[in-house]
Amino acid sequence: MKTYEPTPYEEPSGAPSLSLIKVTETFVGDIQGEGSVSFIQAARADGSASFVALNGCAARSQDAPELPAPGQGTLVGKHVAGEWFVVPDSATGISQPSR
Repeated sequence: MKTYEPTPYEEPSGAPSLSLIKVTETFVGDIQGEGSVSFIQAARADGSASFVALNGCAARSQDAPELPAPGQGTLVGKHVAGEWFVVPDSATGISQPSR
């Protein structure tokens, strides 16, 4: 993670506070490159949170050179768990199968 920029979005009384979080990342290994992610996070009073995200990754891998990847997940303590997927027919830099 290169940058982490949270901005309060909404803080309703008695409910989780919402933040817009912008992150930039560097990928190494099978996927290499730079990426940016925008999160909407709902943080609870106990410090746990849930989020939805859209990763606008310009990372490169053998099968999908650019990976726009929406996702969702949770944060408990310092443990983050989530799922991301590549939007079908959205990768660039590779040939797409004809329909």
